[in-house]
Amino acid sequence: YDRALEYYQKALAIQEEVLDATHPTLAESYNNIGGTDWSMRRYEEAVKFYQKALVIYKEVSDATHPYLATFYNNIGITYWSMGRYEEALEYQQKALVIREEVLDATHPDLANSYNNIGMTYLGMSRYDQALVFQQKVLAILEEVLDTKHPHLAISYNNIGGTYLRMGRYEQALEHQQKALAIDEEVLEATHPDLANSYNNIGGTLIGLQQYKTAQDYLHKAIAIFKEKKHPRIIDAYGHMGHLQLKLRNTSKAKEYFSLYNELAKDKDKALGAYYQALYHTVTGDLQKALDFLEEAVAKGYKNNVHITQEELLEPLHKEPRYQAIVQELLKNEE
Repeated sequence: YDRALEYYQKALAIQEEVLDATHPTLAESYNNIGGTDWSMRRYEEAVKFYQKALVIYKEVSDATHPYLATFYNNIGITYWSMGRYEEALEYQQKALVIREEVLDATHPDLANSYNNIGMTYLGMSRYDQALVFQQKVLAILEEVLDTKHPHLAISYNNIGGTYLRMGRYEQALEHQQKALAIDEEVLEATHPDLANSYNNIGGTLIGLQQYKTAQDYLHKAIAIFKEKKHPRIIDAYGHMGHLQLKLRNTSKAKEYFSLYNELAKDKDKALGAYYQALYHTVTGDLQKALDFLEEAVAKGYKNNVHITQEELLEPLHKEPRYQAIVQELLKNEE
């Protein structure tokens, strides 16, 4: 990325010298630099260059030009990457308005907009709205793709994941099994996407209290992730730790949660704190459990369904601090 950025910046320096300030080629260069900055996780810089591209096209094109939708979408996904979901949604909806007006109803860019908005609602824990847009993506993909296309499996998994977050385990499992059927048919036996499907089903089966079957799926996921040295093994470690707590095997749970924490990036730490709240509740240290639960929520874990319906947390229900957490989450959902 550093080399790409260097060449883009050299090209831009020449273009800024010889081209008019609103020349579309300048906008393309700004967009290229923004995309490179995004790939380098330099999100503030990315937004700055995307905005420069947007300003040019607002001036030189009509209000429904597809490039405007692209720049709105790029800015939205960058804000999403920063966890600034309200701003992300604002730009993603502007992109959608254009794309719904000018594109065919089954155009891939329209599916992209629906997917991005669904992801943003998911980040905001607005699961019903996320599901609406994920279903729109699926409707397009089912119409334009072969029934065994890997992108269909991804869409089924996305919907299954949302149902899982909503505590609707039967519907989650239905979609995850559709994804697995595709993955097992079209992917090699050690493909990470197959491991992801095994992991997703394992997590849902925990919710359905089918612990032995859940463990089998999670072992399959971990074996593939290990072989491929894939970073999302962290998800399977978290699920396996959760499962071990359900079985009241606290030493094994501690082992898997330690593996989770060793791999945790910033975006994983809210869920990691939630797992620690579960662990310390089961081991009887309720005040420490509450500390971790408060930390989880502060870091962005907003799943009120899991916090209120998780049977492992029932010993906390009479604690004023727990009740305050739940009330705050409910207030934020209004």
